[in-house]
Amino acid sequence: MKQATHQQQDIRPFLIKYLTEATEHIHLAIGWIDDSGVLALLQKKALEGVEVVLILIKDRDYNLKSNTYLELMSKGIRIINLDEDQKDYFIDHKFGVIDASIVLNGNYGWGYKNAPSEENFIVTEDVTSLAKGFEIEFEYLSIFQQLSKNEKKPLN
Repeated sequence: MKQATHQQQDIRPFLIKYLTEATEHIHLAIGWIDDSGVLALLQKKALEGVEVVLILIKDRDYNLKSNTYLELMSKGIRIINLDEDQKDYFIDHKFGVIDASIVLNGNYGWGYKNAPSEENFIVTEDVTSLAKGFEIEFEYLSIFQQLSKNEKKPLN
């Protein structure tokens, strides 16, 4: 197991490193993204054949950038939209899983204009059970709007 915590201005270079190294998939449940460099990198990875899936909140800012998101989808990025009233699922701690072995999580703003002032980012590598747990949560977030009110969240 390898784990590292990054703070403030040190986060983005490490984020870029891990995204660049992805070979199979990038799953990001991050709510918002407003970093054109990271978006371009995700588009590049999708064009290279890496499965890129984003779970975002469809709010006012999302709607203002809808053309950007449509272009990303045309380049192979899958975007799952959650309604704005479901943003509590992301509160401060967003997460991602890269290649089923690297977990990214923490209080990072992903370039969003209202990013928290105390950003932190934890990267955990080679803990299969942790990555699998986050993948289960990712899958749940990607389908929970389609579940009936009576269906309970799967245990994770």
